[in-house]
Amino acid sequence: MPRVRSMAALTAAGVLFVAGQAMATTITTTSLSTWESSTYTVSGSQQELNFTGVNVGTTYDTATGIVLNAINHPSVGYDFTGPDNGTYNLTGVAYNRATGLAGASDGAGYINVATPSNGANSLFLSIGSTGGTPLTLLLSDGESFSGLSPGLFGFSLSHQITWLELSTVSGSQPVFDDFYYGTSSLSPDAPTSEAATFLLMGGGLLILFGARHKLFGRVG
Repeated sequence: MPRVRSMAALTAAGVLFVAGQAMATTITTTSLSTWESSTYTVSGSQQELNFTGVNVGTTYDTATGIVLNAINHPSVGYDFTGPDNGTYNLTGVAYNRATGLAGASDGAGYINVATPSNGANSLFLSIGSTGGTPLTLLLSDGESFSGLSPGLFGFSLSHQITWLELSTVSGSQPVFDDFYYGTSSLSPDAPTSEAATFLLMGGGLLILFGARHKLFGRVG
């Protein structure tokens, strides 16, 4: 029985390994028209968040931050917060003749954006920094885009993410001043052939050890 249990544990670990080894695809662009093309997003799925609810000079320094809803689908909202060393720092600012949200300038704070509960797989962002400094964008799947220039940046994924974080260096504030989302045109992630083989082997070994246990149990 202990051997069967150990094999079950090994197979379970293999399942987790497979989940981490799924084939993932990410494509990026700095062009809105390219992001709106069928290569990146499903036609007609693109939506823009409404920044008109952001007030310049107003702070949103709480764990709830501010939720920005889609212009044409107000039931869809993305939650913007400004985590900063155990507190929160998020402010409405005027940036590039638009209204945006700025995070902390201490190099430790950042802007976190939580997606709706079903996640997101294709985003197009207008990002900036008050000091013109390079930016870093971190996704919930562990992907990180560093050295980004202030301006436009979009990506499409073959999987869902649940949050993203925008940061920059000390002395400059990260800024979001526009935000689009859509439905990715990429095929969903699929396990690799090696991963599928591992699962088949694991299942076979469990059957083999189960049969062996029954046989020797009868003999004894």
